[in-house]
Amino acid sequence: MISDIKNSINKVINERLVSPFYGAYIFSWSVWNWKIIYLTIFVSEDKIHGDKITYISDNFLNWCDILLYPFLSTIALVTLIPFLANGAYWAALKFNKWKVDKRSEIQKLQQLTVEQSMELRESMRSMEEGYQKLIDNKDLRIKQLELLVDSGTNDDDGDDKDSTKGLITKMSFMDQDEDLIVQTILRDSSLLRTFDILSEISVSKVDIVKYNVDDKKVNYFIINDIFEQPNNSFYFSLTEFGKKISRRIYRERQR
Repeated sequence: MISDIKNSINKVINERLVSPFYGAYIFSWSVWNWKIIYLTIFVSEDKIHGDKITYISDNFLNWCDILLYPFLSTIALVTLIPFLANGAYWAALKFNKWKVDKRSEIQKLQQLTVEQSMELRESMRSMEEGYQKLIDNKDLRIKQLELLVDSGTNDDDGDDKDSTKGLITKMSFMDQDEDLIVQTILRDSSLLRTFDILSEISVSKVDIVKYNVDDKKVNYFIINDIFEQPNNSFYFSLTEFGKKISRRIYRERQR
């Protein structure tokens, strides 16, 4: 029985403490009647006439200060504070949006420095050169393929024609299997000799005109991206893929 009464009292007290109305009312009452609190706690009876209760009752107790004004203040706090809080939050959001818009506007109007302009121009020029080089390489490969096909079609020698067709069949451009390319070169003595000549040219930078090589064999290495001709010259250099093929051929020869 006593436990139930105690729990009920605790429940009522907790509800009063967490209620915004009661909290606001206690705050309002304390503001309107701060003199009563001050006299009760900090002023001794020696400094007033009579006891504290009589003095407070005679001078500070009236229904307006005790009930009316605290009640009206509580109503104002409970109803106005949420609106004020929402208004402050809305104003903060508006200010942040205005700040972001102004920053974006200033950044759009900001001009590039001389160094930034030069870097941008150099980057664009490098990209254009890279694209042009890629286009030139593709055009060169197309022309080489056309020449190779024409030579295979117009050749009257049956054996040479069959050899050219076989060479075209073996080619699969960039995606050709490394093992197949290596084995093709090692099994064909003419291809192997051409590979050695082109490798020597890539090191010594000697003009290919000085060597007696078959153009069809040379085209095989160019089309399969093993050797390349910088600036369409008569000199040759190994590509990255060609370096891998060269290492494979060297290891196979050492066996």
